[in-house]
Amino acid sequence: MNLEFDREKIKNYVFETLTSSHPILKALKNGKLIIFVGAGMSVHLGMPSWREFALKYLEFIYKNKQMTLMDFKTKESLKR
Repeated sequence: MNLEFDREKIKNYVFETLTSSHPILKALKNGKLIIFVGAGMSVHLGMPSWREFALKYLEFIYKNKQMTLMDFKTKESLKR
């Protein structure tokens, strides 16, 4: 009995079997996979989260009275 295996054939067989049944792997095989990374990814790169950005901008608007007539009560209600 010969127990030698062709690793490349086995790898191709497994890849073909998986890609034929799983939609993500099928898209990868066909060159049609699109990866979408949400905004949360930028936090890991040192960018502010959406909430941090909004609070900073809200503070900026409140401090620059010539841009808006926002009062303290409005500012605090928008923070929630």
